[in-house]
Formats: sequence, structure tokens, C-alpha cells
Amino acid sequence: MNVKQIGRCRGILWEQLELAGYARKSGGILLNLCNTAPMRYDKNALVIHDLAFHFVPESMHLSFRIWYRFLIPRLVRQAKYLFAISDTVRNEISRVFETGTKIEIAYNGIRNLLIPVRSSFQSPGPYILHVGSFNRRKISGI
Repeated sequence: MNVKQIGRCRGILWEQLELAGYARKSGGILLNLCNTAPMRYDKNALVIHDLAFHFVPESMHLSFRIWYRFLIPRLVRQAKYLFAISDTVRNEISRVFETGTKIEIAYNGIRNLLIPVRSSFQSPGPYILHVGSFNRRKISGI
């Protein structure tokens, strides 16, 4: 794989300034997998994982919430392609941002991948495998 490192900034500055400039020069669709994208680029394919900044604001720092409340609505409106990771997230985006039918679903996993592995174990009963953090934002109050 040919990897090209661009820019000198980090974080938000890199994304909003340097990545946006590079994307404009290249002219292609920019796939953004983690909720954010350059605002000043009109060919974003944006994947939204959740709207925790809206529904569970206390789970995030104030500066992060302010930035997301400013950024995400603009990105949702201008994205060339918009994806949610589930029906639930798609419905939340539609309700909060009134997007209509613009959103496609791109699930984070492959449903049948583990069936052969699961069938080779003699499980004593139902179980839950949780890989992630236990916090309110992740809806894992088990």
C-alpha cells in the first residue's frame, strides 16, 4: 500500500485545514470513518457512530461538546454520502437533524462470521461478550 503523509498539524487543525486542502486538490471522495470530516470539503462520505454529544452530553468535556454541536450538524447537511452504523443511529440522525432518507447503514461487523467458531464450543448457557468501555455513552450499564 502506498502511504502518503500530508501536513504538519495535528488533530482538528490537521483535519479542518490540511486534510481539507489536500482533498480539494485531489478532488475525490473523502471517506471519513469517525464522525468528523473537513467542513470545507464538499465530497465527504461521512460515517456517524453515535450522537452521544447530543443525547449524553455529560459524558464528554465541555469543549468537545461545543465543537461537536457546531460541527456535526453542518457535516450531516453537506455530506455527499452519509452512513450510520445501525438503524438506531440512522433514526436518531434523522430525528435530530431532519435528514429524511439520505442515510445509508454500514454495520460495524459481519453478522455470520463467528457462527462456525461458536458452534464448536459447548457453552453452558447464554452469555454476553462485551468489548469496550463501561460508560453511559456506550449504553453498557450491565
